[in-house]
Amino acid sequence: MIKFIYRHKITIVVSLFFIVGLFLGDFFNISKLYYGYDRNQYFEAFRQFEKNEKEAIDILKNLNLEDSEYTINELENGFYLWLENRRIMDNASRIENISNEMRQKSLDLVYYSKLRLIYFSYLKKNLSEGVVDVYDNKISELENKINKFLKENNLDSINF
Repeated sequence: MIKFIYRHKITIVVSLFFIVGLFLGDFFNISKLYYGYDRNQYFEAFRQFEKNEKEAIDILKNLNLEDSEYTINELENGFYLWLENRRIMDNASRIENISNEMRQKSLDLVYYSKLRLIYFSYLKKNLSEGVVDVYDNKISELENKINKFLKENNLDSINF
């Protein structure tokens, strides 16, 4: 038995490393070794972006204009979701060794987030100042830019 172990110690050691690797794959971030970039980090950023986007869009769909204080607070929440999305995509674009296409997609979503940030801030200003017509042109212009972005990128909303 000892002779067997001695003769096959390399095989045993390699097998042990393989088994440990299977159980600790996420810990050692095998995707980074295999793909050359942190694939988990990249796709987690997109999952979080999508979650925030859905929540922010739901805020728009459920606005109650009769209760302006509530609506202003909801718009503020939406604003912070888009601020977070801008940060998430900016960080995703900086992940080492991602392809140019992936980096560009992240940067496009930084731009989209900025449009949404401005849009939410104008909606909030419109309500908080009590004069509804003041920012209508800017809001309409932003809606057009957002719709153009979505159309150019073949998106109804962001889905990954």
